[in-house]
This record gives sequence, structure tokens and C-alpha cells, in this order.
Amino acid sequence: MILLLLTNCIPPDFPDLPKQGEQADHLLVLIHGAGDGPEAWPTEWKEELPALIAEPERWDIWTYDWSEDAKHKSSAAGLAYKHGISLGDQLSEDYDYAHVHLVGHSAGAFVVQGAIEQLIGPTVHATFLDPYGWKGLLATGWGRKHFGAEADFADNYFNSEDGVPSTDRPGEDTFNIDLSAQAPDDLKAKEGHYFPLDWYRDSLEDPAAEFGFVLGTEVTGETTFPDELERGEVVEP
Repeated sequence: MILLLLTNCIPPDFPDLPKQGEQADHLLVLIHGAGDGPEAWPTEWKEELPALIAEPERWDIWTYDWSEDAKHKSSAAGLAYKHGISLGDQLSEDYDYAHVHLVGHSAGAFVVQGAIEQLIGPTVHATFLDPYGWKGLLATGWGRKHFGAEADFADNYFNSEDGVPSTDRPGEDTFNIDLSAQAPDDLKAKEGHYFPLDWYRDSLEDPAAEFGFVLGTEVTGETTFPDELERGEVVEP
């Protein structure tokens, strides 16, 4: 308990943010989870996506690096939330995007949530990939109750059978896609926890996909979202 209190007092190590592109009025931010860093999937996606999305010249794609604070797993959620607040404040004060899409994996969901609570101006799409929802010992269900609440649209892709704590339930303020039946049976816990990442990325190149990247402005070109995709609803692709 003493260690947890001490780590919660650690000041976050906020990264410098990129400049806004001259032609860009849309922003996609890719956010890793605890014990991870941007050099893995976020960097790979950043390199691949411009060739796969509509009007790439209108998009800035960032990888958000909170890896130093993500090393402190016992306090990662709280630190991630502070990162999100800082990110949202800076985007509101120093940038002029019309639309922002934040994609966060695992505890990176807290960066997403902190940011959308602070964002003023742009339409906001929040995507949670197997989000970790424990904010603390007395707030184990915080993510399930709060993730996505302030976004114009929020979708949550989760694997309920990966065995990773606090990542196996739908959110109350997100449109939820349960990918459990899609995941191979032989995946280990960490692989199962990363499966929603792979599924979401692959949806961009699946002509039959109903959910995933195909719901985003990157594909549709629209900053409004279908009314029938209701908060709290759970579907299986």
C-alpha cells in the first residue's frame, strides 16, 4: 500500500507534441498500454495507415509516448489519466483540429479518457481496445462506468476470455464489440489481450467488415456516427 501511494505521487513525464500539419484538420492519436511503448504497434500503424485511409492529406497521425510512466504498472492507470488531461488541454489550447480520433490499448484507455474530458472544439471519436478499467484499489470498475462518456462516439473492442483482469466487460458509455468468439482458442493471456488490436487493424482491409476502423472518419469521411450504434449495446461481429 505504501509503494502504491508513493508511485501515485510520481509526476508524469509528459512528451512534446508534434506540430499540426499545414493541410491537416483531422488527428488520429495511437496510444500504447502499460509496460509497452510506441515503438511496437503504434509506430507500425502510423507508417501503414496513410496508404489505407481516405484523404490522408487531411490527417495528422501521432503516436503518444507515455512509456516511462507506463513502466510503473501499479500506478499506470492514474498516470495515464494525467497524461490524457494534459493531452486534451494542449489540443484544445494550441491546435485547430476539426476532428480528433483517439485509439488506446489496455491502460492507454485512461489517456484517451483524460483527453476527451478536456477536449473543447473538435468532434471526438474514442476507441478502446481491450481497455484496462481499474483506476485504483477502490475504483476497480471505473473504466466500465466512465470510458467514452464525453466523446461524440466511443467504441470498445474487447476479448472477455483473455484472462487479463478488468478487460473483459462492456462499457456503459461505449458501443461494445465482443471479439471473444473471434479469438483463436490457443492464445495465451497476453496474446489474447492484444487480439483486439490485430482485429481492429485488420478491419481496415476487410471489405466485409461492419465494425472496426470502417466506423471511423478515416474511412467514412464523415464526422457524424450512426445513431443505431447505442451506448451500452453489445454486439458480436
